[in-house]
Amino acid sequence: MINMTGLCMAAALALLAPVAQAQEESTTTRQSIATLRQQKMAEFDAQDAQCQSRFAVTDCQNTVAVRRRQMLSDLKNQEVQLDDAQRHQKGAQQLLRSQDKLDDWERQRQSAEHPKSPQEKRHPLSPASPKLSTAKVPAGLDASTIAQNRADYQAKQAALIQRRLERDKRLKEQANHRATALPTSP
Repeated sequence: MINMTGLCMAAALALLAPVAQAQEESTTTRQSIATLRQQKMAEFDAQDAQCQSRFAVTDCQNTVAVRRRQMLSDLKNQEVQLDDAQRHQKGAQQLLRSQDKLDDWERQRQSAEHPKSPQEKRHPLSPASPKLSTAKVPAGLDASTIAQNRADYQAKQAALIQRRLERDKRLKEQANHRATALPTSP
């Protein structure tokens, strides 16, 4: 289990290493897309104004509109790809956080299972006070209940990871379906 968590941790770190750089690249790419969109829209508006001075106004405007739609479609596809990459990064970060929590829980569980050293048993930190009641209340759960709880937790974690993978796959298929451009008019 420890080797598996170590491998998962290493894989997650490898995925998250370029996160800061990717976020900067994403921001600059989005800015360049916005700038390009503004420039192209200004060009298309100028071409549209030129069409007004021609004899065949409608045909000229139709060709400008087709090129405008194609350019906007290309830019939208680029934005969809950026959004997709950002979602994958966030998913990897969430998996890393879940793995960290699981590792912390495992360490706490293992430290609770290991008995204290013999010196700590002989020399308690605070003096023991005499107990007045003779009835004993169980201090914790028995070993079988702990084992069952641990198995249930691990099954839930496995189901969670499976659901996330299925959701990511479903969202990716939907994104591919949404990313297709509209057909151009004849």
